[in-house]
Amino acid sequence: NETYYENYQYAVTHGYIDTASPTITDATITTSNITSTGVTLGWTKANDTVSAQNTLQYLVYRSGANNIDTVANIESNGIPIGAYATDIATLNITGLTANTAYYFNIIVKDQNGNKTAYTAKTATTLS
Repeated sequence: NETYYENYQYAVTHGYIDTASPTITDATITTSNITSTGVTLGWTKANDTVSAQNTLQYLVYRSGANNIDTVANIESNGIPIGAYATDIATLNITGLTANTAYYFNIIVKDQNGNKTAYTAKTATTLS
């Protein structure tokens, strides 16, 4: 990505430290393929002023309560599903319990470790 390279070169040349978190145009998480033991989550990829979009990393968290609304709350109260993954916009979640409500949220992280949270989404598995 030529624009990313130019921004990166400018940042390096001028000693710019990226302190801005990634931005999310649409922070909505969607659910599909809900079964008794799983759900598929989808989201819009974030953007960043320095890191290229295809270098941003995403980590999905789940919780049994509506307590994962900010990065700090997600990291304190949520259970990570896997590890950070680069350049994804969907994740198939398995191993859930039937007829149970789950709250999901996503943290997106740029190459300098700046983080932003999506808007939490609830999904109830089928009986």
